[in-house]
Amino acid sequence: MRAAVVLASLAVLVMIGAGCSDYPKDEGASWTLRSSDPSSSVVDIRVLYGGCSTFRRADADETDRVVIIHPVVHTEGTTCKSILQGKDVSVTLRRPLGDRILRSGCLVGDESICHSPTTQAG
Repeated sequence: MRAAVVLASLAVLVMIGAGCSDYPKDEGASWTLRSSDPSSSVVDIRVLYGGCSTFRRADADETDRVVIIHPVVHTEGTTCKSILQGKDVSVTLRRPLGDRILRSGCLVGDESICHSPTTQAG
């Protein structure tokens, strides 16, 4: 009986540990557009992330037609992801936004779901 309790306890520890083994890590975050001006190379966004995370940076990939913004946060775990935080950030592009479309992107190698911004410039 004691062996069964020990094995059951070990199984629970393995299951709990498996869910946390990916943390800490950097991962992509959602964002919403605060403001943009086609004549400016600065796009103001609000990065949204959970309570276990801290803002790292916001990267931008640019083409002639599209600007993809990738906010990156550092996350310590999943226990406080339901606590929403936001940070206002200015992203500087290589050239003015012009008539390019703003899109959201994922951090390369990130397994999380990509989120689209709630507002697009255009």
